[in-house]
Amino acid sequence: MQYIPENFKQELNNELKDREHVAWSTRPNSFYSILSATPAFLFGIPWNAFLLFMHDKQLGKNESIYLDVFVLPFYLVGLYLFLTPVIEWRKARKTLYVITNLRAFSLKLGQSVIVESFYPKSIGNIEKTVRSNGSGNLILARDHHIDSDGDKKVTDYGFFALPNVIEAEKQLDKLLEQ
Repeated sequence: MQYIPENFKQELNNELKDREHVAWSTRPNSFYSILSATPAFLFGIPWNAFLLFMHDKQLGKNESIYLDVFVLPFYLVGLYLFLTPVIEWRKARKTLYVITNLRAFSLKLGQSVIVESFYPKSIGNIEKTVRSNGSGNLILARDHHIDSDGDKKVTDYGFFALPNVIEAEKQLDKLLEQ
């Protein structure tokens, strides 16, 4: 078992069931979480540049409050795009992946605690992605659905940005063998 940070211990103890013990745990690699948010951040640069350029063009003209109210959501989107790496970093710091003798689950702390459990009978084909440094992802479940526009969407569930994906897979295999 790996080190479990203090801020997770109470919630982890509350989540564990009778006769359930932790076999393995880790937190996502924050660097890869930030890296996954880089495209949104990069898109935010021209987005915000365009907004500032257009706002600068309008400063000399007679502006109305209605234009400012209309443009405000675009500025908020631009701010969100710039903050996406920080948001993803914070999400990674508040996530713990755990494999016990009964199930695998992710524990996400925030204003409320979110637990996403994967029991052996619900784990389908495991998809593993391994980077050259041994980190990677384990996809434990996949949901295919159609969105409101009629487009096909796929949502992956599992453990993302693992520092050592091979060790996680070994522990998961032990769980599935039981």
